[in-house]
Order: sequence, then structure tokens, then C-alpha cells
Amino acid sequence: MPKAKRPAKPKDQGRPMASSPSKRGPVARVSFPPALENGWRDLALRPRFGLAIFLLLGLLVGGAYLIFEQSQMNGWGFPLDDPWIHFQFARNIADGHGFALNAGEPVSGSTSPLWTLLLAAVHLVAQDASAVAFVAKLIGFLLLGVSGYLGGQLLRRWGATAGIAAFGGVALVTMAPLGWGALSGLEVSLYVALSLGALLAGQDIRTFKRRLLTSALFALAVYARPECLALLGIYVFDRALLGRAPGRWMNLLQVVLLSIIWMVPYALLNYSLSGLIFPHTFRVKVGGVGLVGTLSRGEFGAFSRLLFSSGPSYVGDFIGHLFRSNPLLPWGVLASVFLVTPRLLRSERRTLLPVLLVLLYAYLLGVAAPFRGAAFQGGRYIANLVAVATLVGVWGWSELVRQVHVRAVTGGLVLAVLLIAAGTFNQLTAGASTARNAVRSAKSIEAVQVQLGRWLHENTPVDAVVAANDIGAISYFSERRILDLAGLANPDVVPYLKEHRGIDPAAKAYLRKAQPDYMVLFPRWFPTLIMSTPHAFETRADYLENTASEWTFFPRAETIAGVLLLRIALDANPTTMIVLRPDWEAPPIAGPR
Repeated sequence: MPKAKRPAKPKDQGRPMASSPSKRGPVARVSFPPALENGWRDLALRPRFGLAIFLLLGLLVGGAYLIFEQSQMNGWGFPLDDPWIHFQFARNIADGHGFALNAGEPVSGSTSPLWTLLLAAVHLVAQDASAVAFVAKLIGFLLLGVSGYLGGQLLRRWGATAGIAAFGGVALVTMAPLGWGALSGLEVSLYVALSLGALLAGQDIRTFKRRLLTSALFALAVYARPECLALLGIYVFDRALLGRAPGRWMNLLQVVLLSIIWMVPYALLNYSLSGLIFPHTFRVKVGGVGLVGTLSRGEFGAFSRLLFSSGPSYVGDFIGHLFRSNPLLPWGVLASVFLVTPRLLRSERRTLLPVLLVLLYAYLLGVAAPFRGAAFQGGRYIANLVAVATLVGVWGWSELVRQVHVRAVTGGLVLAVLLIAAGTFNQLTAGASTARNAVRSAKSIEAVQVQLGRWLHENTPVDAVVAANDIGAISYFSERRILDLAGLANPDVVPYLKEHRGIDPAAKAYLRKAQPDYMVLFPRWFPTLIMSTPHAFETRADYLENTASEWTFFPRAETIAGVLLLRIALDANPTTMIVLRPDWEAPPIAGPR
């Protein structure tokens, strides 16, 4: 009899089983518990539900910050004077007085016209300063929730699992610098959300509709912060270098051209107001020390310093800023560079965009617009990079855990538990420290600039002209015409600043011609002006526990072994601001010979 045939073995379908035997034993796969993994996958498959969850998370984080702020202050404040500049521009727009600090004097003095226009819409329905401030903070935390959702979706598109993507989104929403940005009254949350939205939309540009959306989001990000041009440049470089989709060159060209078309109104607005396609604030803050000014003058020595000193210094500032936010994150980013990069290159959608962003973005800003470093004012200029670095850092640590787990199941689990515990502790500590420091800074602005702005409103004529070097709260609360001695809102001051090479001698020369009715000054900034100008003393504001007015403040992290964050310390520096009524009819006071 013929031998019975053995049943054929099922063919390998090309998917390694989690428990398939090998010479090294079972192959372990790291994953979240099935219920969590399935729940997070549902967030990805049901966009509206996922977005609602992250919006709620943003509001919960915001609620914690705002409850603490309200318990420490009477009303709502901001940790910087700059938000009140946006508010003053916004109120003038809403009242029909133009894009101006002083009604009827248009100037390109807002670096974020999109945020200013959004605040103008708020001013149409809420005139009270406290109400407008609260709405601005609420918008900030809603946008923070949107950023968390978009960040998680972006991680998913780059190749992370649903669990890691959701974990990264949660980490993003709870990042202290982004929470600070949401409550600051500044454009931080707006341009972070637009940056992540542009990167997410740009993952698939095969249809004209997607190209239109991608270009519009990149352009709007520039309207919110001009530095986002670097974001577009890095994205185009990555897609041109590694993209595989048919017709990618033509598609990328369309994205670039459409982005330029979307940005034409922005450039025209700035040019009509300042003679530059960028805001006038770019000229004052960066001036000729950036890439454009250096190359236009042919100063190749300065160009070399930008490349080899300013750029690397900016990157170092960013790493320090990230460390102060969560000491584990820089190491997670480093792990991602080595462990995630090979996966990105082997994936169906080849890309190095996550790595290129964390490696190049800060460097490009340091070369193109080197202003006070990446950590200046809470890192407000690099918040979108903080968001991307958070996502990349979470992904890097998860990949390290996965590789350890494959080789030693127990070791992988222990490492995962330790990382989650330490990371959560750091996030909570950073959030608590940031809330305390933000309230201290808001109290400083309230005690100095806001107080003197209110004094001017109550004690000076309606048509009084006030010269000041910190113009936000003073202009908003005084409702008087302001002469900005820093030149941000008064372009006619800039030639004096260039000629006299210092704000004190420039103000002395300028004010002798402008002759304002009052001067609101930090005495330490203007010793020559004050000593040489006959005046009557009106009032002053002193604040010993100052952490926001007059000086540049950089926090420092206190840690255990550089791993666990104990607190983010912000040392106080006392300040004094005075109000003087100058007598321009009297001859100047001669200085000592």
C-alpha cells in the first residue's frame, strides 16, 4: 500500500510570531497591556474622539496652572511684559485704529501678526483686561491639547506604535515649557500646533488638496512665528533627499510655491509698514548680526563666527533648556538618533525628519537670528522644537526599552518601570516649579509695569506722550501715546540707536527732539539721560522679589544625579522703575568734566 502523505506544514506568512522558538529562545516583544494598546489604537482610528480626549487633557493641565495662579494672585497676569504688546495692538485693531501700538500710527511691531489678529477677535467680545487675559490663556491650553493630539498622530505616521504615539502626545501636553507658553499670553501654543499640523499634513502630499493644506499650514506657522521658515526648509530637504513617492520633485515644488503664495500678504504687510518683508522687530532685535546682514556686508569673519560659534551655542542652550524641562529627555533624543534612525530609513515612508529637526533647527536659528539664546524667555522661540524633541525623546527611550526587553525580558520591564516613574516625577516637578515661577514673574510685571501703567492712566492728561523702554503693560493700561526707546514700535528711534551705539545716549539725543511729557524708565538703563535732563519726580515702583522686569532671567535645574528633577530655581533680582516729568524748556544739565 502506498504510504500516507504527511499533512503539509503551513507556509510561513512572513510575520514573526511573538513566541516562535529560535536558537536564542523565545523572541520577546515589548508592548503595552492589550486593553491600553487597543484603546490607544482607537484614538488613532477615531480622530474626533482622540482630539476630544487631548483637548480635555489640555484643559485639565491648564486648569491646574490656572487654579494655582488664581490662588496666588488677584486677577490674571502674564510672566512677561511682551504679551501686553500683543494686547495693545489687538485692541487698536478691534477698535479700528490700525495695526499699531499707538492709535493711527501703523507699525510692523508684532512678530506674530496671526496671534495678534486672534486676540483682536477676542477684544471684539471682551474689553476687560482680566477677561481678555483669561480667554487668551484658555485658547493657549486648548491649542496645547491640539498639539498633543497632532504630535501623537505624527509619531504614528513616522512609525511608532499606537501606545508610544499616545504616550508621546501626553508627554507633550505635560511639558513644562509648553505649559508656560500656553499661560503666557504669547503665540507659543499657536505656532506649535501649526508646526505639528504642517509636518503631519506633509507626510502625504500626493494629492493637490494635501499639498494645498500642507503649504497653508506652513505659511500660517510663519505668520505665527517667522522662525518657522526653517521648519519648511528642513521638511523640503528631507522629502527631496529620501522621498520615494512618484513625482515627488514636482509635488515638493508645488508645496514651496504655494507656501510662498500664502506668505505674500505677510510680506506685503511688513513691507508696507517697515520696508522689510519681515517684522520691524527682526530689524531691531537681530539687525545686522544675523546671517542676512552679515552676508550683505561681506563680513566673512562674522559669518564664520555664526557658523562655528553662534549656531553651536544655540544648540547648547536648547539642550540645557530641554534638560531643565526633564533631565531624561536629552538622553531619549540621543537614543533616538542611534536606535530609531535605522528604522526610519528602512520603513516604507523613508524619512529622517524627526532626527533632522532636533539636529538642525536650533542650529539654523542660531545662525540666522542669534538673539539671546534658545532658552531666552522660557524658550518661547523654540517651543515647536521642544514639542518635536519630546516626541523623539519618548520614542528613543521606548526603542531602547524594546531592545533591552528582547534580550532580557525582566531587564526591559524594570527599565520601562523606572523610566516611566522617573519621567512622570520629572514632568510633575517641572510643572509645579514652572507654575510657581510663572506666578512670581506675573507678580513682578503687575507690581511694576502694570502698576505704573494704571498710575499714568489716572494721573496724566489723555493727550500726554510717554517715553518708555518697556512698552507692553504701560501702553495697554495707560492708554497714552508711547515713544518706544527700544525702537520696536517706533522705527524713527532706530537711526539714533545705530548712531549712538547704546540705548542711553540714543535716548538722550532722540528725546531732546521728541520732547515727551513723561518718561517711564529703569534708572540703571538711562543714567546719562536722567542726569542731563531737568525733571520733576512723579512716582516709582520697587519690587524686591522681581523675576521678570528689567533683567534677563535664566532658570537653573536642581537634580539628583542629573536624573531626577528637584526644582527649577529662578533667582530674584530687585528692580526699580520711575516716572519723571521732564522740563524741556530748561537747558540740559552739564555732566562732570
